[in-house]
Amino acid sequence: MQLSEQAGSLGRLAARLHRGPTSGDTGPVGELGSGVWVHELAIGQSIVAAVTERLEGERVHRLVLEVGQLSGVVPDALRFCFEVCTRDTPVEGALLEIREVGGLARCGDCEREVEIDAPFGVCDCGSPSLEVLRGRELRIKEIEVD
Repeated sequence: MQLSEQAGSLGRLAARLHRGPTSGDTGPVGELGSGVWVHELAIGQSIVAAVTERLEGERVHRLVLEVGQLSGVVPDALRFCFEVCTRDTPVEGALLEIREVGGLARCGDCEREVEIDAPFGVCDCGSPSLEVLRGRELRIKEIEVD
């Protein structure tokens, strides 16, 4: 596939994902809702570009990502978009392993560390003064090549 064809196909996919499901559409887009995957499509493109640029044509067999629960990234959507973005690249067919990182914050009042599942919350002591320590990650952790 030529670069312009790939760009056109990604553009059509992005348009479909942004407008959400239409009659006859099936699958995860409808389950997740309208416009959700456009963010993950751009992330998938960035990951593939970074990996292919750094590895200069080496074939990638496995890629491990850390994705924080507070990052705003939907892992299932990223898996789907990653597959689309890797077509006709040295990353095509690579196993994508996503390790989800839970949210952790420290209370500014009592200094206790608490697990959180949203970028905001309240400590057990009742204080909303939380500093996020973990959960915003979005990083390439490992790459396995030939």
